[in-house]
Amino acid sequence: MGDLRIVLTGTEAWAIDAAAQQLRHAGHDVVEPDHQPLDGEAGSAPDECGCGVPSCPALVGADVVVTVRAHPLAGITRREAVVPAAVHHGIPIVVAGSSIPNPFVGDDMAVIEGIDDLAETCLALAAPARTLSMVAILG
Repeated sequence: MGDLRIVLTGTEAWAIDAAAQQLRHAGHDVVEPDHQPLDGEAGSAPDECGCGVPSCPALVGADVVVTVRAHPLAGITRREAVVPAAVHHGIPIVVAGSSIPNPFVGDDMAVIEGIDDLAETCLALAAPARTLSMVAILG
């Protein structure tokens, strides 16, 4: 088990730290991006591929993006600004913790619910040949 490159973000530092510990213990390479400005904010990364979504250098080579939500929030926090770029580029995301309301789920995504193991979920979503953006909800 292991060997995935996982970009980890979330709403609270303590929740992110707990998830990072679990994922690293499972043997995954965990990358925690620096604060990513929201679209249009000073310091946003350039749109490198021409898609209209600011990119994040941490997404290069990412197999899965995990956001850990300590509290239910309708919107995306600054720490989670990398998630829309991941969704746009077809990188699977895992929403762990308080997932309702969920600002990451769209009509073009498959949602997997009722999963308890974060590391196993990341492995399952990183499997090749996905045709939809994938979102797993751990609650």
